[in-house]
Amino acid sequence: MFKLESYITPVLLNYVGKYVKNFRAEQSQVSLWGGDATFQNLDLRLGVLNEQFDLPFTFISGHIHELLIHVPWVKIISEPIVITINTIECILKMKDGSETEDDGNLQYKSAVESLNEDTPSSYMKSIVTKVVNNITINCNNLILKFVEEDIVLSVNIRFLSMQTVNEDWKPTFTDVNATDMILRKVMTIEDLTLCLDRMDSSGKIDIYQDPVVYRCSMTIRWIMNYQMNTMKRISITRFDLHCENMEFSMTEQQIPMLLRLITLLMESSRVQHGNIIDNRKLSTTTDDNEKLDDDNNSNLILAPINSNNNQAWSSWAWNTLTSIVPVDWSNDFIDQCTDCMKQTLNFGIYIDNATLTFKTIDNTKEDTFGHKNFKVRYRPFVTLNLSNVVGSIIVQGMTFSAIEIGLGYVCLIPRGYCSCDYPEVKSNVDSKPYICAGAINKSDDYLKNSLFDSNSDENNGKISDYQQYINDHLSNDNKKSSNLLKKSSALFIEFIHYVDVPEEITEEELFQFNGNFEFSNFQEHDIKRYFISDLNIRVCSGMLHRVSAIVNTIQTNLGSCIVQKTELTVDELPPVTVEEFESLNDYIPITKITLNIIKLSIDIQITDHYREKRKFRVDETKNLRKNMPNYPKLIVEVDEINYEISAPLYAFRLAACASKQQNLPETMLERCYKIIKMNINGFTTRLNLTESSNMILIMPCTIYLSTMALIYPQYWQDLHITQVYHDFKMDSLTLTSTKAKLMIVYAIITSNFSSTTNIINSLISSSLYYDACNEVNPVYLELSFESIIYTNTET
Repeated sequence: MFKLESYITPVLLNYVGKYVKNFRAEQSQVSLWGGDATFQNLDLRLGVLNEQFDLPFTFISGHIHELLIHVPWVKIISEPIVITINTIECILKMKDGSETEDDGNLQYKSAVESLNEDTPSSYMKSIVTKVVNNITINCNNLILKFVEEDIVLSVNIRFLSMQTVNEDWKPTFTDVNATDMILRKVMTIEDLTLCLDRMDSSGKIDIYQDPVVYRCSMTIRWIMNYQMNTMKRISITRFDLHCENMEFSMTEQQIPMLLRLITLLMESSRVQHGNIIDNRKLSTTTDDNEKLDDDNNSNLILAPINSNNNQAWSSWAWNTLTSIVPVDWSNDFIDQCTDCMKQTLNFGIYIDNATLTFKTIDNTKEDTFGHKNFKVRYRPFVTLNLSNVVGSIIVQGMTFSAIEIGLGYVCLIPRGYCSCDYPEVKSNVDSKPYICAGAINKSDDYLKNSLFDSNSDENNGKISDYQQYINDHLSNDNKKSSNLLKKSSALFIEFIHYVDVPEEITEEELFQFNGNFEFSNFQEHDIKRYFISDLNIRVCSGMLHRVSAIVNTIQTNLGSCIVQKTELTVDELPPVTVEEFESLNDYIPITKITLNIIKLSIDIQITDHYREKRKFRVDETKNLRKNMPNYPKLIVEVDEINYEISAPLYAFRLAACASKQQNLPETMLERCYKIIKMNINGFTTRLNLTESSNMILIMPCTIYLSTMALIYPQYWQDLHITQVYHDFKMDSLTLTSTKAKLMIVYAIITSNFSSTTNIINSLISSSLYYDACNEVNPVYLELSFESIIYTNTET
């Protein structure tokens, strides 16, 4: 074996000893040379885990029940090494600054040094690199628990595996080209369950909530590409996840817990992000001092520990994804490939069908053998069905980031009783959706250009052109928008942030901005786009009641999670320098938000029940639904809506500078306004009395609305400056109706949006509905207006 075991064994044992406490590598190499090694009851090195993964959480305990390593020495260059973990449990909590370093980290380094004192040859290095890159990892029963005060978030995975694959994503023993290194991995996750519960002061969970995610399986395709060009070295990592079915569940008690977790995570990320510069400077000096000592050991470490404890999230993602692969013997190669200005990360998630069910809780008493026990029952409230779900995050260094979310079909349907205890949905009866958008498409078009698309560039030996991707998404191309809607016909959301960094700016200078380019004077592009197609909304009593109940639940708990920011007074504004004014006068970054809706239809039905929980109200509405199950209803239709918001990206900086100027340039003053524009094409309404009887109330027309609002108006001392400007235009308005139909329209609107509940009685106790359906020689009221213009200016 040409002493091959003397080089591979230290790599494997070093990797185990790196994460495991009290591990004696010199005692384990003999059993590993036999082909199989078994380790039981291993405690993990928490300091190494915290330092390696650099999460906003910290590991407080970690334990492996059994670890198996199988090395096929006879076929070591053709069959992979298999590492099997049977039951690993970890407990995490949010970082609070009290974490200490693991001093035991030095023990395993000295042990590894004694295993191999000779420097391997280039040929031996290439073989060991090939062997390590093809390691297969299997994990049975992965248990992660996050504990924060009284919240317990647990993740359970029955089986997880990662193995090397070929161009067809089939398991294989592959080699890596040193000049153009491409490494492919496939990760399989089976039976993932996510639970969110609350525990008492003693650490006991009295009531277990329904799992948020239950027994979900998915496949992850992972490709790493290092391009070794003569001019520059670029590294690309792509990580795509595909799941056929994913079911989410959320109870009313889990909503406040989820909001608290999100708030804690955002606050931790903010604190972590604020310490980047100090840690960056500290790590630079530390790395220089330790470089000579670590040169020999770095060849044996599969995943080098990163000394930067706090980094930007893109850097963290990069280090996390590359913590396992690849192994290269050149530190210069790793340093240049992980240059944050050259690395590209692409993470995608693709789900065929997903459901999100919001549930309410019913507490009932049961008398069991003379003892009264409380029984908790979860009752489905509303369900959101999604199809062809696409999510993508692309990060290129610190200068470009893009988030895309696409939905092929969206449907919100009611379940069971309404929040007012009205039996809106009977059992075994299909309920009509409240909201519906897009269309069900069973094709795989939404997987286009992903790693699960056989025609994608990566699956055909090509490399995706991310620079062209940036140029396309920064342009306002209507053709691109139509292509996006073809891929995600219901909803498409796109967030783009791009910083045009001058070529003379180095990575160290860029890193000092700490991800905040407000005072960099670089040209920035911040764009948010929303595309919605074929949107149908059914406004009825059940929808208003259920949505109101969910919103109230969120608002009740959201107030305690959001920290209110205090604004500075005029006297507390920072002083303005000449350089500050000149930089803002030259260039002011703008953020743009656009919303495009194609084909909108709103059906407003008459109220069938009220919020009050009164029996006679329910009886009356039952009779109404029996006589008029779906009619009358008011329908509002729009062909297209274009909505745009344009505002300064750093509004406070601009207002603090511009408000103090006596003679403000006109171009700079124009940038001090938040501008809202909306264009509505094909607006029309009609009244449907029956399936065959309908009447157009408002003929199709076009509406234009624009608003200009001065940013931070409390800082401006000039009393003559315009603070708010409104502009409204309508090409024409033609209204046609009879008296009976107009009264029905009024009854429909007031029954849903009026605080009084007696409006609908006119349709119950009178013949209004019958008269409107059987009008003979009716008298029509017709109002016609042309070129309606309204403007308003406030100073």
